[in-house]
Amino acid sequence: MRKLFVVLAIASLVLLAGCSGDDSENDQTYQYSDEEGEVEVHTTGAGNEDCPIGTVMTLNNPQTGESMKFEVVGTETIDGIEMCKAVYETNVPDTEIASGEYLWSEDDNAFIMKMYDSSGKTVYEMTSINGDTTIIDAEGNEMHYNTGSE
Repeated sequence: MRKLFVVLAIASLVLLAGCSGDDSENDQTYQYSDEEGEVEVHTTGAGNEDCPIGTVMTLNNPQTGESMKFEVVGTETIDGIEMCKAVYETNVPDTEIASGEYLWSEDDNAFIMKMYDSSGKTVYEMTSINGDTTIIDAEGNEMHYNTGSE
């Protein structure tokens, strides 16, 4: 079940980044299930905006009580690029990650993903701007690469 929950959480971030349509299209509930159990996903949101501030997506596992909540909270300008920002929290046990943030540019050429433990310490960070990508783990180890997308 944890695998399904994590996959849905990651997919939800991607979907959240691409929210579009009117408010009624963004107020939906979905149910996913596999041999391990069921997960419910509910979205409410802001509609046709490039950065749908106020959009909320919640994932709940009724069997385990595990949940995640994503919310688009605003915009930030980083390295001269305006990015939409979403934050999330989770109560999934047996994982280091308790919360995080995800920022993305409208043209999808830049994103930043940070994950935090329950004390607020960064346990993972990935930044990709115009093909230059940096990954930093909890111990501060860095990996850099360029995909040449610019």
